[in-house]
Amino acid sequence: MALKHLPRLGNKSLPLLVISIILGYLGNYFYLHLFLRLDFLFGSSFALISVSQHLALKIII
Repeated sequence: MALKHLPRLGNKSLPLLVISIILGYLGNYFYLHLFLRLDFLFGSSFALISVSQHLALKIII
């Protein structure tokens, strides 16, 4: 199955992707305990930012 329709990662976007993966993992590992078993996970924020940036690049290309 060929994946020719997917955009290729450039020299600038590959390090950003790796950094966002690391930040997402660390954001889920170190959480902020708010109250009554309610935790704020920062990893989901990094994941949403990363997805929105890559979708913007795909739309531009």
